[in-house]
Amino acid sequence: MKLRFGVFERFKGSTTLLIWGDTGLDKLEDLFRGLATGRTRAVNLAKTGWAAAGGDCAVTFSPTDKAVSDVILRRTAGRCAVDCQLSREDLQRFSEQIEALNKSPNGHQYLDTKNVTLPVQIMVSKGEYPATLTSAAAGQAL
Repeated sequence: MKLRFGVFERFKGSTTLLIWGDTGLDKLEDLFRGLATGRTRAVNLAKTGWAAAGGDCAVTFSPTDKAVSDVILRRTAGRCAVDCQLSREDLQRFSEQIEALNKSPNGHQYLDTKNVTLPVQIMVSKGEYPATLTSAAAGQAL
C-alpha cells in the first residue's frame, strides 16, 4: 500500500496535512534525510511513486536555507496545494521522528516547526487510519 496524504479542514482541531499508511514511512524518512543533507531538492509527493493523494491535493517538500520553516497553503475551487519549505534542522528532526514511528506498530507524530503561525499542522500516522480514509471520517477534506 502506498502512503496516502491529504489536507483535512477540521482534523485534531486544526487544518491538518495528514500523511498516513502502514508501509512506506521508510521512504518518507529517507526523503527528509535527503532534503536535510542536500542530496535531494524539492519533491512533489504525488510524483514519488510511493505516495498517493487522498483527494485533489498537491504537496511539495523542499529545503530552505532560512532558520525558520514555512508552509504555504493554497486553495482553489476544490483543490489545494501545500508547499513546505523546511529548514534543514526541521528536516533532520522530522526524519528522526519518522524513524521512531517506523519502529512502532502504530502511532503518530506531529512534525512541528519553530514557526508557530503555520496555516496547517503536519501529522504522520502509522497503523491508525485506513487507506480509504474520507473527509466524513476524519474531518472535512480540502
